[in-house]
Amino acid sequence: VGSELSAELLGVLDAVQTACKIISRSTSRAGLERMLGTPGKVHWDQMENLAQLTFQHFLLSCGWVCAVASPKTETLLRPAPDARGHWSPYLVVFNALDAATSLHAGVTSGSIFAVLRRASPLGSHAIE
Repeated sequence: VGSELSAELLGVLDAVQTACKIISRSTSRAGLERMLGTPGKVHWDQMENLAQLTFQHFLLSCGWVCAVASPKTETLLRPAPDARGHWSPYLVVFNALDAATSLHAGVTSGSIFAVLRRASPLGSHAIE
């Protein structure tokens, strides 16, 4: 393996970074609202859903991912048919908001992800 990252992998990592920044800002804001005495405005299930949708959006629209999977999805999610997904070399598996149930206590949470090189040939559907 070379010491330089490919443009494709950098594109995937950029999508993950952007999603993580948005999720971090949202969870920080939710914690601040709780500290300021506005509980009830923040529903932690909604926060977890927001994190899931954020990851899905940025990964599926980056152009370098053939499919994504997470504990919240029952099947692989693929980019739109007109996207470059059939020619994309990576599959991303993620847990968008790990320890979401601990957010109300102010405990640090994070996102977990793995970027895998696809096993199916380029131009075909990612295997389920």
